[in-house]
Amino acid sequence: WFGYLRYRQQRYPEAAALLLDAANTRSAQREHAQMLHMAAAALMEAGSLTETHKAASRAQQLFRTGRHATLEATAACMLRTVMFRQALPESPAMDLVEASADTPSLTRLIALTEAGFAFRNNDTETCLQLAAQAMGTASERDDPIGLLAVSLTAALAPEGKYTDSVMSKLDKLSPQIAIQVLGLY
Repeated sequence: WFGYLRYRQQRYPEAAALLLDAANTRSAQREHAQMLHMAAAALMEAGSLTETHKAASRAQQLFRTGRHATLEATAACMLRTVMFRQALPESPAMDLVEASADTPSLTRLIALTEAGFAFRNNDTETCLQLAAQAMGTASERDDPIGLLAVSLTAALAPEGKYTDSVMSKLDKLSPQIAIQVLGLY
């Protein structure tokens, strides 16, 4: 539980170390994979992208072996996020978006990540399509994924469109998300 606490405290290197240790103590495959996945999230926030890739790949493999499709997809999404953060020249993985369709919250996260790839590739049409999926319902547009998706759409829209709506919500976001939103303007 210290690993969870350190993550919530944004002490990511400590969280990663504790969660990796916890993973090694788990005999159940699913628990082991979940600890690895959580450690990968902490490693990513700590900026250790190579280590993130290793832990998330191992978690994905264990989830696949255990036939935990949704958890496998979350690991796949993390691996795509690592590729995005490494600025690797990738096309959007539309098959991953489609495969996650039965899990709306996961679809939104995957669609946002893949919209980022489309944005980098100057594929405006695909970016807007994926951002619209990531926005979700009207009530979801106030959460970080929704606001990032709206901001991505705004970056491609005529100047000024969406600006007031997004800027009025910045104070509700964590500084990490708010700076990303501002970076799209």
